Amino acid sequence: MCAGLQLPIARGLGLRFEGDPYICFNARHQPDTDFDVYDNHRHTTDIVHRDMVNLNIDYKQTGVGGDDSWGALPHQKYILFPEAMQYSFTMKPVGF
Repeated sequence: MCAGLQLPIARGLGLRFEGDPYICFNARHQPDTDFDVYDNHRHTTDIVHRDMVNLNIDYKQTGVGGDDSWGALPHQKYILFPEAMQYSFTMKPVGF
């Protein structure tokens, strides 16, 4: 989690995202569909760099687990259980 992130989008311009109080995010040069194993995208070399940024902004993310094997669940304190949640963030234009 972090308080915010800043992404350049054009020469000298960008966007700043600020969480209230925090946000989790993932930014990459591929859409989610490029990671579909059913399309034989099984290795990082199968994924093509694209001229775009796919940004996912989340409130929280559950842990990945795997302390002792790939099948292990995350520790209890890192699991997000189904419940009503809400969060907010602000998006602002910025200059670099």
